[in-house]
Parts: sequence; C-alpha cells; structure tokens
Amino acid sequence: MGQVDPPTSYSKATRQWLANFWQAENIDPAYRETLSAVLSQMLPSAAEGEEQGGKASLLALPANCCGALGKDPETALEVNAAWSLIYAAFYLLDKVEDQEASGELSSSGPGVVTNVTTGFILSASWILYKLETAQKLSNHAISSLQIAFHRRALGVCAGQHLDLAQREPDVQQVWHSVIAKSGEFFSLGCLAGALVATNKPDQIEGFATFGCHLGVLIQIANDVGGLWGKEDDKSDLARGKLSLPVAYAFSVLVAEKAERLSRLLHLAKDDPDAESEARSLILGCGGLVYLMLEAERHRQRARAALESLNLEANNARELLILLDQIGRPKDKAA
Repeated sequence: MGQVDPPTSYSKATRQWLANFWQAENIDPAYRETLSAVLSQMLPSAAEGEEQGGKASLLALPANCCGALGKDPETALEVNAAWSLIYAAFYLLDKVEDQEASGELSSSGPGVVTNVTTGFILSASWILYKLETAQKLSNHAISSLQIAFHRRALGVCAGQHLDLAQREPDVQQVWHSVIAKSGEFFSLGCLAGALVATNKPDQIEGFATFGCHLGVLIQIANDVGGLWGKEDDKSDLARGKLSLPVAYAFSVLVAEKAERLSRLLHLAKDDPDAESEARSLILGCGGLVYLMLEAERHRQRARAALESLNLEANNARELLILLDQIGRPKDKAA
C-alpha cells in the first residue's frame, strides 16, 4: 500500500460538493440555500476538532478510513458527503431533543427542522443511488454501502428512541443507548470508508470496530463536558438529561443520597445552587473517574482494532490523532 496524504480540509470540500450536487439536481433555490446554510451552521460545531489548530477533522472520517487503506481519499468523496448529511440530520435532531438548537433554527419551529432533516436524509439516499448508476464502485460495494447506511441509521434511531422513552436513570440502559447511537453511527462512517477501499471482510470489520469505540469515546467526552455545559449554554444537569455520569451516580449512591440527587436535579433547571450541589454529588461518588477509565478502555480497544489491520503508520495518522483528541476527558474538578 502506498502512503496517502491526509485530507486536512476535506470537510470543506465535502460541503462544497454537496452545494454543487443540490444545484445540479435542480433543487428549488430557496430550499437549496436553506439546506446549505443549515449544513454550514451545524457541521463545524458537530465535529470536535473541525480544522482547529491542526486537529484532525471528524467529518472526514470515511475519507480518512479510505486513505488508511492506501487509497486516494477522493475516492470516498460521495460516500463521505452522504455520511456527513446523515451526521447533520442526527446531530440536528439530537440538539432539538436536548433543546440546544441555536442560530436560525432555534426560532424556526419543528416543521422547518423536520423538513431540513428530511432533506438531508433523502439527499444521502439519492447520492448512494447515483453511485450505483454511475458505476464508480463495484455492485457488491454499492449494495453493501446501501445496506449499511439503512440498517445502522435505523439502529441510531432506535438508540434515540431509548433516550426519549427513558424515565429512570438505569446506567446499563444508558450505555446501551450510547452504543446504539454514537457507537453505531461512527462505526458506519468507518465501515463506509473501508468499503470504498477494500472488499476484504476482516479489514471492513476492523474499521467498523474502530469506529464503534471511537463513537463511544465521543459520547463519553460529550457527557463529561455536559456536566458543566458551555459559557453560552446550559449543562445537562439543568436540562434534566439522563447522561452517563448522572446514571452512574444513581447506580452507586446510597438511597438517601440518591433521593437527594433526584430532588436537586428536579430543581436544577431554575436553581444554579441546586445544579452545583448535584454536580458535586456526582463528582464525589467517582462519576468522573469512572468515565475516564471507561474512555481509556474504549480508546485502547479502538487502537487495538487499528493495529490488527497492520496499516502503514502515515496512512493511519489521522485516525490515531482523533483518538488522542477525543479519548481523554479532562478532570474539570481538579
């Protein structure tokens, strides 16, 4: 396998390709402009290291996996675009669920959000269909891609349903949701990139395994950050979200403290003092240490999956950078 330069600005190229795709397909100009605007708004914030300070771009995941196998990342352009659209659709729905929609969409109403999300998903399906008609890949690769996209996307929807339906802080159920949502989705991104580059089942499965553990790492990092929120955003505690640290705390606290935590979380939406005390209870029972250990476990499993493929070091560089960027949540209580 030859060495392939990493696509450092591949996500920008993907967004431009999608704008050209919608124009070529004669999509209504106003709707096309809305799709492009929302995509530009959502994708940079969705990617942890989107072209900041030389960090690897999470949005180039399929292209990076294709490149890791020694193929030209440009080969995965259409597949990367389709995956990015599904990424944006699920990311947007997740933000709406968590009441975090920002910018233009925050005041547009559920109808606009649903319409844009539907446009993303249908565009992704149309891209995969056009791959088949253009015969850019083998029939087997295209069929495998279509099956993977639909099956795993449904799996992500099932995980989202678990989130929406869950009322009690069951830590095992939360983990199940994390794997179904984030693990399966990023597994799809890696599997899709590998399918473009190879037809070897062991290599495809290795990348799918890497992606699953990477996705779990991303969710752990998000849930740890969610304990505090951002400067312009509420924390998961103030939103009443049953995140991993919250579920873990309920699984280990004695009954009296668990009841106290439940009352504090009920008040946290409008009471910063209750939110702060709830956070202290979660940190005090070892919730952050537990998640840091889990993150390290998944990081090592992701690395092992890559190492089992015997990839050339330079080709796998971008994927290893992602592990270093996302795999170790920092202890904010220190």
